[in-house]
Amino acid sequence: MSGMFESIGDALSDIGPMVKNTVEDVMTGVFGDDLGDLEDEDFIDVEPLEEQYEIGADTRMVIVSDWKWGPKRGDLRIQGVPGNACRIENAEGQHLRIRRSATHFVIQWSGGPLNVQVPETVAKLRVRSKGGDIRVTALHADMSVKTLGGDLTLKDLLKDFKVKTMGGDITVTLNAAWSGDANVHTMGGDITVLVPDSVGFSADASTMGGDISVADGMRRVNNKPNFPGKSSAKIHAGADDAGSTISLKSMGGDITLRKDTDEE
Repeated sequence: MSGMFESIGDALSDIGPMVKNTVEDVMTGVFGDDLGDLEDEDFIDVEPLEEQYEIGADTRMVIVSDWKWGPKRGDLRIQGVPGNACRIENAEGQHLRIRRSATHFVIQWSGGPLNVQVPETVAKLRVRSKGGDIRVTALHADMSVKTLGGDLTLKDLLKDFKVKTMGGDITVTLNAAWSGDANVHTMGGDITVLVPDSVGFSADASTMGGDISVADGMRRVNNKPNFPGKSSAKIHAGADDAGSTISLKSMGGDITLRKDTDEE
């Protein structure tokens, strides 16, 4: 009997912070207070030179969607590129505004799809969206993504990343050279992580209302007896001393870790 109550307590301890964070995101907007550092910056509006923007080393880029309603929701495509040139395509959208300060480069838009080429001179990328799917490929920067509604597809990531959606699935394909720390959370969807053979990490996975599936060759340890509806596990891939960590949490879906069969 005591074991059952311990399991219930563990389940509630996981649910509490996730629900609290969700309520805060809804009440304060998906941006919360984590863009507050921009208020102290001196920004100027900028125009492209030959259809591109030059981005200095160690720039912090912020992409913000103000989309609220209507058919042209703010789908976002981000492509990492070499060099220092940022290109932005927003042909079907509206209200595109570009600003920069000594340390930040901010892209703000509402309505319509947005395509952004992010150069390797960007050190950190933050994305905040109120609606729409987001796809990120081959990014060289640390990344943080929050969206109130949409699927997240992340491929060939190289550095630390934190991603959170309140209404969609998350698919992550790690680069063969990836190492670092990652947080992957969804309030209403599945999480799938595709892992190259060369990548090692330890992962903590938990879901309320779904299953956890692990590929052959990965080690699933520390399974606990759980309150009905909750599954959790610690997972190891590759060497035990790899040093990289991943946190995986879902409130309404499955968590799957499998080998990247498209790896060359």
